[in-house]
Amino acid sequence: MAPTPFDLTRALLGWRSRMSAAGPCRAEDVDEMETHLRDSTAALEARGLTTEEAFLVATRRLGREADLALEIAKVHPAEVFRTRAIWMLVGILVFGFVGDVARVSSNVFVLGSRWLGADSLWLGWIGILGALLPVVAGAVIFAGFARGRRFIITPRATDRFRHHALRASLVLGALLAARVAALTFPIAIARELDPSALGHLYLVRGYGLTVGGFIFVLLAATFLQVLLQRGTKAWPASTAL
Repeated sequence: MAPTPFDLTRALLGWRSRMSAAGPCRAEDVDEMETHLRDSTAALEARGLTTEEAFLVATRRLGREADLALEIAKVHPAEVFRTRAIWMLVGILVFGFVGDVARVSSNVFVLGSRWLGADSLWLGWIGILGALLPVVAGAVIFAGFARGRRFIITPRATDRFRHHALRASLVLGALLAARVAALTFPIAIARELDPSALGHLYLVRGYGLTVGGFIFVLLAATFLQVLLQRGTKAWPASTAL
């Protein structure tokens, strides 16, 4: 089987991905370094090296991604805190979005089960099951990100989201739609169920949310401890808060 030919564009995308993972970097700085990397690769190719060899030599001359990110952080210290603030806000919005989706899913399960003739005593447990599905899916995706997986995010996503108002509009629309749906479905349930069934529903679901809240805090604290233990082994002392 013939070896796969070296793709410089793919290699540069991988380098940008490693730069993004190494630490907060401004898009302008990464673009400037990429231009320098391309020029160095072309110059080495002109001396007789293959594209792959030239790229490897050029990246070694440029330096390790972690060292480059650390130097950029020294030059632009505000960028580090701005990036952290952005991701903190993203986390808050995602947490609220998952909560809204979980409430919508729970209410959809309840209404669907009611229309299918489910007993009122089971509606609360069905609602808890419906709420668990988006929460578990969100937890799996978050765990994947924490381990370095990008899923549908491209290597340049952290650069692009700063410049595309359309993406921000779509995200805002999704957040608002989930919030409106989460507030609207309880009204539909209140109209659909009699007072006795409604009481059973909220009693069981309230109990499930209380227990689930304690479990969530314990799991989140445990996961945070694991991330901190792994992170402190790799974080340079000068980048700590």
